[in-house]
Parts: sequence; C-alpha cells; structure tokens
Amino acid sequence: MPRLSKRVKALVTENMRSIILETSEKIIVRDGLEKLSIKQMAKEAEISPGSVYNYFKNKDEIISGIMRSAFHGLVNSMEEISGMDLPANEKLHKMALYIFEVFPRVYRLHEVLGHRQRHSKTSNGEEHPGHMKLMDILAGAIKQGVEDGDFIDCDPQFSAVAFWGMILEIKMNPGRLFFDAEPVELTEKVMKTFLQGIRKRSDRE
Repeated sequence: MPRLSKRVKALVTENMRSIILETSEKIIVRDGLEKLSIKQMAKEAEISPGSVYNYFKNKDEIISGIMRSAFHGLVNSMEEISGMDLPANEKLHKMALYIFEVFPRVYRLHEVLGHRQRHSKTSNGEEHPGHMKLMDILAGAIKQGVEDGDFIDCDPQFSAVAFWGMILEIKMNPGRLFFDAEPVELTEKVMKTFLQGIRKRSDRE
C-alpha cells in the first residue's frame, strides 16, 4: 500500500506541474510575461494560489519549467524518430518537419521571454545536457547515413550542428524572411540544400 500511495502522489505531482506550466504558458503567450502572476494563473487553472508553491518556488521557476518542458518535448520526439526503422534521409526529413511544425510555439515563447529563454550553455559555460543530447540524436541519424553509404564520409557531429543551425536561422532570422512559409515547403528546401548542396556539378563528376 505505501508503494501505491507514493505512485499516486507522483502522478498527482506530475499532473499539477503540467497544469501550472500549461496555464502559465497560455497567459504568457496571450497577454505577455508581465501579466503572469501566481494569483492569475491559479484562477485560470482553478486551483488555490497557495497550492502552487508546493510545486514551484516562484514565478521564475515556472518560467524555467515552461522552457524546459518545451525543449524536452522536442528532444523526446526527435529521439522517437531516430528509433524508427527508416533510411537516414527520411529520419532527417521527419526531424526537420517536426521542428518546423512545433516552432511557432517555441518562437512565441522566445519573443515574450527574451533573454530568459534556455541557452545552449549552462551558467558555467558548459554545454547544456539537453542540447548535447539533441545534437547526438541528429548526429546518430547522419552517422547511419554515412555507414549505409547514402551520405558522403563526413563528421556526423559537425554536420548535426550545421543541420540544426540551418533550421534555427531560417525561423529565427530577424528579418522573418521565411516566417510565414509552410513547414512542408521549408523542410523540402532544407533537405535539398543540406543533402545536395548548392554547387553545380558537371556530368563528368
């Protein structure tokens, strides 16, 4: 019985944290960061303000939780794609399409949270473990392509960073050159540019 009660407590905690994070994110995106308060969030989530402090110390911790949740969701989905029985190019295609499809949420959070957004490095300058895992997942797909003979012999880790950087710059570009483009269109362009390059090849090559 004690074991069951611990499990129930863990499920309640997970559910409450999700409700708090989802409601807070909705307020931030809808009204701006300055409108987020424990009182307002609790009202919309239909929970007591005091209960929030059982799960988060303060508003800053909630904000960090929102960004962490968004990034972990991305990593988990990419990991799921990497485990599929597919050729490497199809995995990269699915990964790019997924990123472009979920990007509006990430972009809105980036706009309203500004400098608070998760950076790729921790406060002591070391690479963020979540970011490193994401790069490893991308590198794994590229390494598969190299080993299968579908890709040229390249550095998978370097190529993974280049692939990720290409996607981020397309969506985070200050001029918003491709902001309104459809995810499928962007994915096709990225895959063509990344896999084929832009150098014209002669028939003799």
